[in-house]
Amino acid sequence: MKNLILFPLLFCACLLNGQSLAQKEFRGLYVDSIHVILGNMEKEQFLLDYLKSNRYNSISIYDLHKLDFTSHVQIGQLASLIRRARLNGVTRVGATAENAWFMANKIIPYNQSRRNMAERFNVLNFEFEYWNKVLVKEYYGLEYLIPAGLPVSEEGAFIFYIEQLTQIRDLAISNAIETEVYLGWFSQNQINQIVPLTDRILLHNYRPNPYECYPYSVERLQLINSTQQRMSVVTLFSAEDEFLGPWLIEYNGNINWFYSIFKNAYYSGIAFPNIRLMGQQWFKYHIMPNTQSKTTIAGPENGALTLFPNPATNYVTVHSPDLGKTATMYDIQGNVVKSFIIDSQSHAMDISDLSTGIYFVRIGAEVSKFIKQ
Repeated sequence: MKNLILFPLLFCACLLNGQSLAQKEFRGLYVDSIHVILGNMEKEQFLLDYLKSNRYNSISIYDLHKLDFTSHVQIGQLASLIRRARLNGVTRVGATAENAWFMANKIIPYNQSRRNMAERFNVLNFEFEYWNKVLVKEYYGLEYLIPAGLPVSEEGAFIFYIEQLTQIRDLAISNAIETEVYLGWFSQNQINQIVPLTDRILLHNYRPNPYECYPYSVERLQLINSTQQRMSVVTLFSAEDEFLGPWLIEYNGNINWFYSIFKNAYYSGIAFPNIRLMGQQWFKYHIMPNTQSKTTIAGPENGALTLFPNPATNYVTVHSPDLGKTATMYDIQGNVVKSFIIDSQSHAMDISDLSTGIYFVRIGAEVSKFIKQ
């Protein structure tokens, strides 16, 4: 009789615990340069401490393509880091990639090789910016669209996007994990096709003032709501200097303050009955306050394309180890404004003749941006 009484009590307790977990506010972070972190115990521990102290419960890992998935040592390091992140409160671990092939041939086999479920990815994070004219013209076109027989345009990029997302969704379902997508801009027709293929949307919300973030999102939230399908949305903030970076420093990295502004505006404004606002995600780990002292990656040792100072006025220095390659500079509309050969690892470029605004520099597949003041 005691067992009969105890069972429903335990059952109810489990339901309550599950409900509290389901309703826990989403606090996500993009973790970049995983290849720099893995194998360095100081950097690994600093990341884990940062996640725990800021109560992040979701991470999306960038730069996985720079890992050697045939290396038992490196894959063991990845598995260990994921397992320890879960011990520090992280419940969702996403693998970020721009194509289905990588998910199918790297991430899923990695998961299948791990007997310990705590070492596996449980989210496939798809990032392919079909709306980005610069990427479509200078990267996606040659890398993906032309080989697929598609036009180098937003229309061609979106066709490719849906094909890839469909494959990723099928992989996620067959492996009992989630799908999430990063989205910037879309039409009603486009979002109607995207929503059935994902569990969650990380909605681009890059603004220089936290009070502008909700108004910046309203039109796109309306489009998502108009699909007439339930969809979970996470608002995506950026810690870059041209966006919320200075505010983060001023408020000592208190991400809750930024999300409270957005959330209060969201629930005080237009009702979106088909949207579940889950929480916030930040781009990205190495530029968040209190992470740069021990884990800064912008330097010659890691081979990244970096631009400084940023913002810049008369000159911007382009740092890259890719000597002999062509660096191309574009404006926000995707027009080429300058190009030059990388003849040294640090190349000073005169930008005094450029109008103020946002510009991009591309070397090979790497793209970085800066602000001209």
